Amino acid sequence: MEPSIHAWNGGDWFVSMERTKQAEHVARFRNLPIAIELETSSGTVGIVHAECPVADWNDLPIAFEHENADAYIAACLWSRSRYDSKCVQSVENVRAVVVGHYALDKWTTLGNHVYIDTGAVYDGCFTILDAETLRPARSKAWIS
Repeated sequence: MEPSIHAWNGGDWFVSMERTKQAEHVARFRNLPIAIELETSSGTVGIVHAECPVADWNDLPIAFEHENADAYIAACLWSRSRYDSKCVQSVENVRAVVVGHYALDKWTTLGNHVYIDTGAVYDGCFTILDAETLRPARSKAWIS
């Protein structure tokens, strides 16, 4: 990503950092998972940054081993195609896929994708989702 775009999207802390410190952060980031599973009493909730690029959650680990793995990883991190096309087809074998990346005025769902990026980086609000209900959590501590 171009440094100015990265800075504009809240990454100015990283862009202004010394190159050696940037390299340390990149090394740590590379060890983070692309997808996370959270077990709830109502079933598995998948978490990726942008969207799930496969029709079946169980195929995601296979996609990461595919010869075109970089494209699947990039989709998990950066794609907006499901939201832009208003795709309501659910991803199979997962209760929900919780995503951020696309700042919206309010949290929303399309199929079983739950979009929780409500623009905190742009002075919007921060959405905390209750994994059991798949609704924003409410607490006096979080309401200003």
